[in-house]
Amino acid sequence: MKRIELWSQEKQTDPFHAPQLSTDSVKEEKQTNPFHAPQLSTDSVKEEKQTNPFHAPQLSTDSVKEGLIKPRDIPVLELHQLQGLDATARLQMFFELIEQCSSSDATRIQIAKGRVCSELSILIHSYQTNHKVETWATLRNLFETEFTTEVSVDRAWQALETMSYDWGESPQAFTHRFICQHAVIATKLPNEKFPDRDKTIKRKLWYGLPVASREKLEGFLDEGYPLKKFIDRLEHERQLLEERHTPKVNMIPAHKKEGKVLDEKETNSSIHFPNSETTEDEVESLKQQIQELKASLTQVKQEKSSSHASPSRRETFTQKYCAYCQTQTHNLP
Repeated sequence: MKRIELWSQEKQTDPFHAPQLSTDSVKEEKQTNPFHAPQLSTDSVKEEKQTNPFHAPQLSTDSVKEGLIKPRDIPVLELHQLQGLDATARLQMFFELIEQCSSSDATRIQIAKGRVCSELSILIHSYQTNHKVETWATLRNLFETEFTTEVSVDRAWQALETMSYDWGESPQAFTHRFICQHAVIATKLPNEKFPDRDKTIKRKLWYGLPVASREKLEGFLDEGYPLKKFIDRLEHERQLLEERHTPKVNMIPAHKKEGKVLDEKETNSSIHFPNSETTEDEVESLKQQIQELKASLTQVKQEKSSSHASPSRRETFTQKYCAYCQTQTHNLP
C-alpha cells in the first residue's frame, strides 16, 4: 500500500508526466485553442465550394462529350459530295459531328447552316421559312430523303468490280482506295453480305501483273495467306519489273557495231519491245505504221525536190530592153 501511494505521489510531482484529460476538457480546449481548425460538415463544404471563386467545378461526362468537337472542326459539306454511293455515308458522318457539338435543336440547325455550301444553306433557310423544319430530326429526315438514292446490290458491287489495278501503280494505294470504297458500300447496304474483301483485293492485284509475274505469285492467292504479306511480295516483283523496263540512257545497243550499218530487215529483227506482253498483232500494226511514215516522208522529199528543180526553157529567156517600145516586154533567146 505504501508503494502505491508513493507511486501516485511521484506521478503528481513528476513534471514530464502528461496528465490524461477528460473528454469534456478536451472539447473545451479545442474550442478555446485558436490554432485548432474546426471540422466542417458536408453541407458547409458544399456551400464553400459553390461560393469559392478559385474552385474549379467538375464537369459531367455529358458536357465533356459535347465540348470535344467545335463547329469549326466540322468539314464544310459541298453539293457535289452528295452524289454517288457515298452520299449516304457523308450525310451520316456530317449529322453525327453536329450532334456532338450541342444537344439543342435550334443550335444544331444553325451549325448545319454554317457548315454547308451556299446552295445547301439557302435550302435550309427555305425549309425554315416554309415551316418545314422546326426540329433537328425533321431536317435530318429531309436531307436523307432528298439526297440519298436507293441502290441495288448488283449496282453497288459493280462499282467495286470496275476498279482495276495496273502494275505501274503502288499496290498499297490501290488497296487503300478499294478498302474505302468497300466501306462506303457496306455503310449503304449494311444488311447485305459481300464476297471476302481481302480475297477480292488479292485477285485484282494479281490480275494487274504480267503473265510471267502471275505464275510466280499464283501460289500466294490462298485465303490463309495474309493480305499484307501478299502486298509485300507483289511490291518486290513490281520493283523487278520497273528495273527491267527502265530505258538505259547513253548505252550502245548490242546490235550496233563499229563501221557496220544494218539494213532494214536486220534492224527490225533486232528491235526489242519494252513491254513483254506485246502480241504479234501489235507488232504487225507497229510495222505497218512505220511503213506508212516512211512512205509519207518519201513523198514529202519528192515534193521538195520538184519545187527546187531547174526552171523551164521559157523561164530561162533573158529579158532585154527594147529601145523602140521603151519597155522590157520582149523576151529574147
